[in-house]
Amino acid sequence: MPSFRGTYQGFPLDLPVEAAAVSLRGGLGRWPGQTPRETVNLVISVQSPRFFFNPNNADTATVDDDDVASWLSPHLLTEWLDLPAKAFPNSSFRDLDGLRVDFAGLGTLNALTKEDWFETPGLVTFYGQEGFRSARIALDHRSGGVFAVKAEGETELGSRFDVAFEAPLSIDLAAHRGHSADEILAWLGGFVDVDDFDLATKTHDDSVYVSGAVKARS
Repeated sequence: MPSFRGTYQGFPLDLPVEAAAVSLRGGLGRWPGQTPRETVNLVISVQSPRFFFNPNNADTATVDDDDVASWLSPHLLTEWLDLPAKAFPNSSFRDLDGLRVDFAGLGTLNALTKEDWFETPGLVTFYGQEGFRSARIALDHRSGGVFAVKAEGETELGSRFDVAFEAPLSIDLAAHRGHSADEILAWLGGFVDVDDFDLATKTHDDSVYVSGAVKARS
């Protein structure tokens, strides 16, 4: 059962999950001269339905003189969580099984890269966007490309979050400015075996977009 729990403005939240996903993302040619990155983006996204937050007067759906009441659109997103190639020693999506990410704040050691964290790996949106102050993220492979995902921590504004769900791993790639699908897939092949994924390609203007999901046999 997916869950989205936490606190906002000091009040506890226990919210339904509208959508949840885990994916590997990357792109080529976003700007002239862009070189292929040495990391792949692990994107965890958990969305809860928009709702009116009014803990002091639950029967009133209007914002009057209460500086706490507001419409909230809860969303957790690891927009800047980058994994190096060494996180995939077997060049397989299965290497994500048992992945643990411990973000203790900017300037602390990132055990995945052996360098200091120079930006937060993600954010939570309630009323506005709040970057992670600390976070612990865990992935465990169930079977067939489905992962159990858990993320918990605190934002820079003191909100807390604790989300959990299971979802199939997907890939989401983009090649711009004349780069091809073959090029972006070759880049992804530096991390995982692309033959493990069923792929779909679409083109818009001079951009190519490749999406995929783990094959049923994998």
